[in-house]
Amino acid sequence: MKIWRIILIAVSVTLLCGYLLVAVIFVTPMTENRLCTGLKVNVLDADDSRFVTTQEIVTLLENNRTKYKGLSFAKIDLQAVEKAVKKHPMINFVSCYQTPSGILNIDVKQRQPVFQVLTDRNNFYVDENRLRMPVSTKYAVYVPIVTGYVNKDFIRNELFDFIVSLQDDDFWSNQITQIHVYPNLDIELIPRVGSHTIYLGSVKNAQQKLAKLFTFYKEGLPRVGWNRYTRIDLRYRDQVVCVKPELAPEMK
Repeated sequence: MKIWRIILIAVSVTLLCGYLLVAVIFVTPMTENRLCTGLKVNVLDADDSRFVTTQEIVTLLENNRTKYKGLSFAKIDLQAVEKAVKKHPMINFVSCYQTPSGILNIDVKQRQPVFQVLTDRNNFYVDENRLRMPVSTKYAVYVPIVTGYVNKDFIRNELFDFIVSLQDDDFWSNQITQIHVYPNLDIELIPRVGSHTIYLGSVKNAQQKLAKLFTFYKEGLPRVGWNRYTRIDLRYRDQVVCVKPELAPEMK
């Protein structure tokens, strides 16, 4: 019985290999010789952002004089198509492939901003890859705004990590709307709720500082009111220093 089972398995494997060989020899040329009858652009993350439209991709290919319709897929340089599409400043990922029906499919993913830098001289996003990204004139995304002193290394490293940690927390991602950076790289946070600002100081040990502020939010502010103070200072160890309006100094 074991011998017949071995023979059966050997015959099955031989037939399968033969089928695959025939597919490679005959089906592949048929696929390559199929004419391209149209184009379909899929913005895979269209529900998250609207920086890119299908028509923009079509126009981009036309302006680049990229030919595809009516050509056999053997003559279409898919890498060249991808390279042309990647020229769009809002695109992060491109994949081109053909379908059995002769359609050239282009899948794209958009760049996702993490925060926006907005000063007198600068207005741009920083995306998930820590790269500068232009602001769209057609679509606005709600991310934290960074104002004040623009230090490229600080923005792309320590500040980026800090903002990502805020966005990973449900409470702080909703509460903090703006981060102001001072020349000494101390930061001040502008909350959504309350008339106060939050002077964090250095981003070092930021999680511990925000943890004691969260405790103060739960236990202290409900008793005195969210609009009692103009500034909450977190720079001091194991302390939350609150400043009333008439006593608030100008921070530098």
